[in-house]
Amino acid sequence: MSLIARIGYGYQLVQDVRPDRSPINQETAYLCLEVEDSGIGIPKDRWHLLFRPFQQIDSSMTRKHEGTGLGLALTKRLAEMHGGTLSFWSVPDKGSTFRIWLPWLDPFAEIEETDADLSIAPSPVKQSQPLSIQNS
Repeated sequence: MSLIARIGYGYQLVQDVRPDRSPINQETAYLCLEVEDSGIGIPKDRWHLLFRPFQQIDSSMTRKHEGTGLGLALTKRLAEMHGGTLSFWSVPDKGSTFRIWLPWLDPFAEIEETDADLSIAPSPVKQSQPLSIQNS
């Protein structure tokens, strides 16, 4: 399993499956948190269950993997509350990749004060090396 954090852009969401079909600005910068595993993968005919609360891909009594079926549903909702989205890709017997996309707000943006209000002028986002954490 690996965890990667990087800056990505809306156009990079095109190849992934998203549970929602909200419009994505292809030029918007996002903080992308990616979790990848080399597990059992998820068959395409079960993808529709992934983000539903209390759903299990394998709901049999003899399943090998435990869980309540809340993790992905909660993660999806949290991402949406922050103006982001989730995406994934999975291949049976190869593994899955899940990505959380949160709009990138530059913490070092210049603040311009006007008489009417405060506005933030974002500085350009540079593509940088991803942070990668691997669990062996």
